[in-house]
Amino acid sequence: MAEVPLPTPTNNTVPSTDIRDAVYAGAMLDKVVTGSELKYTDRLGGEHYTVDGMKAEGDKVVEETRQNLIPLSRQYMTLAAAQADIANIPEESATYVRSEDGSSLADEYINNGGTLEATGRRMPSQVYIDSLLSIIQQMQNQSLYRDGVAGFSFPVISADKRVIGFKNDGGVYVADVEIPGTDKIPPRDGPQYISVVKSKNDGRVGIGFNPKNGLTFALLDDDSVAYIADRIGGGGATVPEIRGEWGSRVFNPRHYIGDEYNTASVLDKSSRTFDARQLSDGVQDTLVMAAPLATAIRIALVYGQSNAGLGGSTGRIIDTAPWAFSAWGFAGVNGSSQQGTVHLSPASLTDFVPALDYSAAQSPAICSAYGITQRNAELGRDDPGYIVATAWHGSQPISSFYPNAQSGYWNYENAVTFLQRASAIAVEYGRTAILDVMQWIQGEAGPTGRDKLRHPTRRPVHNDFARVQGRDGAG
Repeated sequence: MAEVPLPTPTNNTVPSTDIRDAVYAGAMLDKVVTGSELKYTDRLGGEHYTVDGMKAEGDKVVEETRQNLIPLSRQYMTLAAAQADIANIPEESATYVRSEDGSSLADEYINNGGTLEATGRRMPSQVYIDSLLSIIQQMQNQSLYRDGVAGFSFPVISADKRVIGFKNDGGVYVADVEIPGTDKIPPRDGPQYISVVKSKNDGRVGIGFNPKNGLTFALLDDDSVAYIADRIGGGGATVPEIRGEWGSRVFNPRHYIGDEYNTASVLDKSSRTFDARQLSDGVQDTLVMAAPLATAIRIALVYGQSNAGLGGSTGRIIDTAPWAFSAWGFAGVNGSSQQGTVHLSPASLTDFVPALDYSAAQSPAICSAYGITQRNAELGRDDPGYIVATAWHGSQPISSFYPNAQSGYWNYENAVTFLQRASAIAVEYGRTAILDVMQWIQGEAGPTGRDKLRHPTRRPVHNDFARVQGRDGAG
């Protein structure tokens, strides 16, 4: 049979029923199966692999894979041995050579134009890992230096080359913030706490943690203080303005179930902290016990006739304390003042209360404490706070104020009781108390006046009070 000539391809869409397209397709199928060419062209101009072409492509992939596996499957003990076998390491392929110094299992090399060059990548050995662990252990046991500055036992270097890490004292340092170790935090008369964030610029502790009760505190700004102050205190009352000239701050206000006080913590201008208490149902909501532990509480004692106890027939009325936590008296005796006709019981003096909470008028002792505090503020001194007390007896001679006076004159005994209880209660707050001011107010004149008081009364009282406080009373 005569061979039909290969028709000219058409541009008919697929599938085509044109006999010319069928003849052309049959011829191309024959080329795919039996032809020796690697590719053929269909009637629309598309190029495809023949069977021989697909076999050739498969052989190419297998060869490339083999060439890449050769360097990985070969073990070269030396670099010279690997270089001698460069013909079996394809261009830009990597191979590994055993480390000569034993610091790693193998070092990586790449074929660069027929020459093996080290890439810097290594397979670390256990020996190398152990040596790194040893170095890290040494870092933890000795100081490190950066720019000549010592003190970092375990630093971390940030991207901008700053040191962030643990210090030798147990603290942590990060740019512009230094958190001291526990043993570097000075003792406070409030609960012991660990600073969490401390400013490197001014040394103030912004956030702290109390390990005894698990509570934290933050140094608040004025707006936060005002918000808290509006929400503690009895009957909707607020914490008094205590920032004033002292620049104090209040934080961690709290109220314990069953406690008659609200409690807050105070930070004064010297960055000392202490607990302050607020009598919930007092006439005035006044913070008390707000003075530093470093100094003893001072006692201001007034001794004498009726003017000493009353300050006149009606007394001085003060509605607002000029210093909200400077003058305290005793709970259990109104005005912290006792006439000598009554023998004062020590058990009745249970605690300190703000002097302003008394319903009676303010005594000369209270007013004196306010005046002393004002003077301390003017001189820039830190005020330790004053406990005020008055032992008085109207229209009585000086002899009634001597020790062992006749029955019914308890002036001296009451004064001793005030001082003894001041020292005892102060200890409950972790404080000490010392007699700082003693005033004598006497209305009558005559030969039994101050000349006799100067020796027979002042010295025994002074000596007895000193002995109560464990000090030498001679003098």
